[in-house]
Amino acid sequence: MTINDINKILAQLAENPSRENVLDFAFALLQWMHIEPNAQNKPQLLSPQTQKLKDFLAPAPQTVQPQLYRLSADNQNVRVRFAVLKKLKKDYISQLVDNDPGLSSYQSFIKGITANGSGFVPTQPYFIHFVTTPDYDKLVLIFNHGEQKRIVSFRRRLTTTQYNKIIQQWQGIGTKSKPEIADLLWKSLDIKEVNKEFYKQIKERFDALLGIVKTQHASVALSTGTTATENQVKQFTVRLIGRYIFCWFLKEKGIIAHSLISHKTIEETDNYYQTVLLKLFFETLNTKVQDRKPITHNKLFEKIPYLNGGLFDESEEDKLFTNLDLDAWLLPFVEILESYDFTVDESSSQYQQVAVDPEMLGRIFENLLASQNEETEKLANQRKAFGAFYTPREIVDYMVNESIKAYLQTQWEQHIIEQKTKTLNNPEPVGDIFGNKKPQQLAIETKRYELKIEDKNKIEKAIEPLFAANPDVGQLKKEEKTLLLQFLEQIKILDPACGSGAFPMGILHKLVELHETLGTVKSPYELKKDILSQNIYGVDIMPMAIEIARLRAWLSLVLEENYNPKDPVHNFGVKPLPNLDFKFVCANSLIDLGLDAFIQDSKGTLHEGFTQNLVSQLKELENLRKQFFTPALGSSEKEHLKTNYFTEREKVIADIETAHDPVLKAIAQKIKHWNPFDDSQPSPFFSPTWMFGIDKGFDVVIGNPPYGVSIKKTDNPILAEQYKEILKGEVESYILFYYKGLKVLSKNGFLSFITPDSWFTNKGAAPFRKYLTNNHSIKDVYDIYKPFEAAKDTRVHTVLIGVSQTVDDITVKQVHPQNTEFVYRNYSIPSKVITDFLDNEWRFYINKQEREIFFKMESKSKTLESLFNIKYGLRTGDNEKYVTDKETEYPLIAGADISSLYQVKWKPKYLKQIEGLPESYFKEYFSTKKIIIQYVRTNSLNLNARWIEAAYVEGKFIPLNSLNYVYEKSENYSLMYLLGILNSFLMNKYYRAYYTDVNVKPTYLAQLPIPDIAQKKQEHFIKRVEKILSLKSKNQDTTALEKEIDVLVYKLYELTYEEVKIIDKDFWLSEEEYAKVKIG
Repeated sequence: MTINDINKILAQLAENPSRENVLDFAFALLQWMHIEPNAQNKPQLLSPQTQKLKDFLAPAPQTVQPQLYRLSADNQNVRVRFAVLKKLKKDYISQLVDNDPGLSSYQSFIKGITANGSGFVPTQPYFIHFVTTPDYDKLVLIFNHGEQKRIVSFRRRLTTTQYNKIIQQWQGIGTKSKPEIADLLWKSLDIKEVNKEFYKQIKERFDALLGIVKTQHASVALSTGTTATENQVKQFTVRLIGRYIFCWFLKEKGIIAHSLISHKTIEETDNYYQTVLLKLFFETLNTKVQDRKPITHNKLFEKIPYLNGGLFDESEEDKLFTNLDLDAWLLPFVEILESYDFTVDESSSQYQQVAVDPEMLGRIFENLLASQNEETEKLANQRKAFGAFYTPREIVDYMVNESIKAYLQTQWEQHIIEQKTKTLNNPEPVGDIFGNKKPQQLAIETKRYELKIEDKNKIEKAIEPLFAANPDVGQLKKEEKTLLLQFLEQIKILDPACGSGAFPMGILHKLVELHETLGTVKSPYELKKDILSQNIYGVDIMPMAIEIARLRAWLSLVLEENYNPKDPVHNFGVKPLPNLDFKFVCANSLIDLGLDAFIQDSKGTLHEGFTQNLVSQLKELENLRKQFFTPALGSSEKEHLKTNYFTEREKVIADIETAHDPVLKAIAQKIKHWNPFDDSQPSPFFSPTWMFGIDKGFDVVIGNPPYGVSIKKTDNPILAEQYKEILKGEVESYILFYYKGLKVLSKNGFLSFITPDSWFTNKGAAPFRKYLTNNHSIKDVYDIYKPFEAAKDTRVHTVLIGVSQTVDDITVKQVHPQNTEFVYRNYSIPSKVITDFLDNEWRFYINKQEREIFFKMESKSKTLESLFNIKYGLRTGDNEKYVTDKETEYPLIAGADISSLYQVKWKPKYLKQIEGLPESYFKEYFSTKKIIIQYVRTNSLNLNARWIEAAYVEGKFIPLNSLNYVYEKSENYSLMYLLGILNSFLMNKYYRAYYTDVNVKPTYLAQLPIPDIAQKKQEHFIKRVEKILSLKSKNQDTTALEKEIDVLVYKLYELTYEEVKIIDKDFWLSEEEYAKVKIG
């Protein structure tokens, strides 16, 4: 059996879909895997475990038995089942495969099965499920780790990934041990491989199309005199690829015939781009069935529904490039699409298909857009390595779940408080002896009901099962379900940097799941449409990112359509898509229009009457926005509504300008320059009231704001003014998003962002920390270390912040750096830990026991800067100008010269000249004895990796800015003593807990706690450090001496044996041995 043999059997299934051919392919895979089949390759009938599964299984053609079989023989590490499901839907698949074939390390830890980060291996065999439908046109393989499922579909022929990656890894898998089987199967179905390969190929075709469009248009422009801008070329390129892939997804639903957009058809059709593709886009998908011109040459157009939505509106760019010859480019592009499996069903962290899905489409386009759009690159802060910080599914799911859970909890609590307060202030009438009821005397003072802790806990316990892998409502009463549905219908959620829609789609899927779990009566299509209409809002500065976000929303709606090619009267059973122009808006989220604040501030002033009139005009605009969302609008109806919108807008602008207020006039000027129906340029401002009709704030603000670029107060006067409360000097861009997000939240709203955690300690973020402490509460911090492939040295976390919630304890979770599925720490810290520090550095990543140990260290110490001098190395500003390998009187030393703890291996380099450099520095640089400490710390993910790496040098070395350096302030304190402490295990733990910055800065080192002890006691350290330096110079092992110093450091800070074991779980001394160690 070879892979080519497997491919031939699959081809037979494609030519003749049948139950027999599906089983033939299944048994071929078993043979390839070396899994022994049942005798004579005969399926063994099984009984469904549940009635629900029985209902989901298709009956056998003759026996009418539910089709669930076992294909593999007994006594193997793998058991293979085969099922024919009525539909390939997530809930159907879950019913079939939710046994317990094993758990990942994270799942086993959460369930309390294992505690050391290892996976759980059950005693029974692992299950592989082969699944098909009554169409018998494909075979689907499903493998799961607990609640997480990975799925791959086989049909027509093996895809590139299946042929080259997946099937190869399965050969002989049945002969391996259970842990090996689980590991190999799980890794073989990792969607990342498809992501990388597909992106690489699409990127090549994207770049090729850009070149073709530029070249061909340049020659056409010479004759027509109409030249497209660089931005128009890029927008057209992205839009063409997006539209074609959208049509490819429609093909997966059967809405467009494969033969209409296939490689073969392009090859056989002259001028395919003009004669087929443009007609498909503009005369078919964007035109109502009854309004279409006869398309006689191709009958396949006749059964394609009208979609609306705006994706297929003919733009100015489309008109500029109508005459291009693109068929030669389309052929290899479509060949790529045909070599991959596609699915319209978006994966989640719990349910991943090894196929191209809309989520992957978003990931790919976010990379393409940011890497190509020069005009918005800077404004979008380049999306850190061109979109490589696209938020992983599991993090999106976590943040969405925690945010909505917090919202539901708060809404339910407020509901109870309002009901109880009402009862408290309006008690039931009291009856007299004759049964007549008289109202009790009302209290003069209104009392407010205080919610008890047990009430909060009860609500939390009731909500929690809704967010389980398999949601459950058994604990909820009917009226409670109704109440929660009401809360969900009212929620308003904003992503202010939505990119291609990762969070909006995550929110959509979760809200749908919650509605369905709670018993909504709406159809899936109506439910998704209403959620998009009422609950989700997105903003991004990149025009095409907004277009892709809308595309993903439309695809999600298409998934719910029941296409009927025999019903042209009702648009073939497909409901048109809504217009999302006012749901996903292209704008600069950070720049405020000023309108929302003006309306709020005018209450009780002379402007109040004017603003009341303005608010009523805004409501009229809101009505037009709602009408424009309507899916069934035709082109003429949309144009009519656009005209009405601009008419109303002009009325508002005219009224604002008559107020003769400079603030209002500035607002009017901004409004004039925003056209909501043209996303070719981003709006220079963002206003929830003007753009979305939301004047009371959002219940949830969520997202992954751009970071990687610092913003200075002097760079942008508008930002400096609008963010003057927190922008005092220089801050990272994402901090402005935090501030903006909190400002647009509703009274009891929540903000959840994923950002670097450097703002906990960064000096420039101190004003923001102070603002946050005084106005809001942090509820949850989730340290996810390094979730992005391109994160490099960036440590990332999610944080959930409440607007006005009083939180006693902050929940902190940390993933294991080397196994990000494993939450190795889960604890609470008191909120006073940050409120007591206000704008000072916040210290999150230490639990109560560690905090007490570190406080103990500090209580017995002075700061390093009070005992020693500490400086930052020389910044030349131009190393090429100042640094040479030719000897001069100024030897230089750099961070790379520290080869290991204590040890320097100098690579000769010198300063050419000192002219132009700070003269005052050189006396300090020439101090003959100094400790040097690397400025850029290690990027190792090991939990015990050294973030402080210090060494000792003598001689007139000048440290460069890749080093910090310390020299003596007083002869009472030895550098050798300090060097031993800096390189100790305990100080490394202390530093890592408090400082997460990738740079080891002098300001951080200056605050380290160093015990002020007599010189005699210092000798214990000095003699050992000197011996280490001597041995290091001879390249001899110093491990034993370093361990001795570690023990002495524990004793120096008076740590008990129990405290040492908390810091170092692998501590090598017994309690008795530790007790015998003395200092002085």
